[in-house]
Amino acid sequence: MTTEIPTARPAPPTFRVQTLGCKVNAADSEAIAAELVARGLTPAQGDAPADVSVVNTCTVTHLGDRSSRQMLAQARRAAPSGLVVATGCYAQVAPAAVAALPGVDLVIPNTHKDELVNAIFAHAPTLLPMFPAAENPDDHFLAQVLGKTRAQVKVQDGCDNRCTYCIVPTARGASRSRTIREIVALAQRKAAAGIGEIVLTGVHLGDFHPTPGEDLGTLLAALLAETTIPRIRVSSLEPEDFRTEWLALWANPRLCRHLHLPLQSGSDAVLRRMARRYTMQRYREIAAAAHAAIPELALTTDIIVGFPGETADDAAQTLSNAASIGFAKLHVFRYSPRTGTAAARMRPQVPDAAKRARSEALLALNDDLMHQFRARHLGRAVEVLWEAPRPWGWEGLTDNYLRVELRGDDIPPERDLRHTRTWTRVTAIGDDAVLGTLVSKETNVPLEVRQ
Repeated sequence: MTTEIPTARPAPPTFRVQTLGCKVNAADSEAIAAELVARGLTPAQGDAPADVSVVNTCTVTHLGDRSSRQMLAQARRAAPSGLVVATGCYAQVAPAAVAALPGVDLVIPNTHKDELVNAIFAHAPTLLPMFPAAENPDDHFLAQVLGKTRAQVKVQDGCDNRCTYCIVPTARGASRSRTIREIVALAQRKAAAGIGEIVLTGVHLGDFHPTPGEDLGTLLAALLAETTIPRIRVSSLEPEDFRTEWLALWANPRLCRHLHLPLQSGSDAVLRRMARRYTMQRYREIAAAAHAAIPELALTTDIIVGFPGETADDAAQTLSNAASIGFAKLHVFRYSPRTGTAAARMRPQVPDAAKRARSEALLALNDDLMHQFRARHLGRAVEVLWEAPRPWGWEGLTDNYLRVELRGDDIPPERDLRHTRTWTRVTAIGDDAVLGTLVSKETNVPLEVRQ
């Protein structure tokens, strides 16, 4: 009598997806990773070499190009015998230059990103798993495999605007939108998998128009009515697209009290040179309406300093407006010429020393604004979606973009807070967040109340 010794199942190939740039790239990367899992691959653990390394590149500035090249080189060093794949905006704008980089095996531009996984297997058929993948792993990939509590959902791509400093229309193509039915189904799958928040992203999110008569407000209403996702966060919106009638939707507490409206400059003269399609007066009207409609709104923005032709008076207007609009946070960028854009040819270019000084003034203002926003929450109970354990405790986010840390004795023993929302009392202001302590059940703060 002979005994058959079972053959060991081969280990599945591994992958790693690394991302540079915007939330749209992050959403694309999550989709790529989920599809690789669906095809039978598994995420590489820790610093282990990956059989497939995908680098989702950025090209918004020349610094994005440089960071992309560095990340591709790091991917090759980390996995000398693995497959290195470049995709994203740098791969779209300069495919030949990316393909010529040492160690890059495959270049997939944005126009073919949906075919990336098939291209990997066509290029390296030996990576095809020897056993079938689990059914529908995408439903639980983010929540269970990556441990994420928040998911990026891309609802729109491309841009038809022509801001004079921006290369994105070249990298992302014309504006196009997913259907509302498709987005609702995707959001509901995320909810079923345990995801606590979706972030609606798009290159030009305010240009969401899948059919005539449908816009972002239509989408938000459908998500609130037809899904059970606990939180819906709206990503960056261009001010010229914002419709104040949408603000009524924020009466529903599932919509996060956070709006990101890029200002770029507080000077109308600079806005005109940038080819932005709003004025400071219009921006102030939108901001005032949003603050009036949404209690404790976190209004955040982007500002570019040192744009060609920006004068000291322009910079002073930007600083004054940024201080008085009611921002919770500023993202400050020093202008750098981007080859292929109109602004790169404009004169005069602002000296680096002036850019530095203007940037430092705005960053100092940002420190003050962030401190003021956090201080307003001291002593209050806020609802926190806990994202990840840290060596010192837990970290999470409120719906109005307040990062909260739970440390030391405030951590419940042997309790995994991931994917949970709890009421937390803000007790102190830290360097990059606020500190909190869990509110006891006896406090009985109803979930629908926002304090």
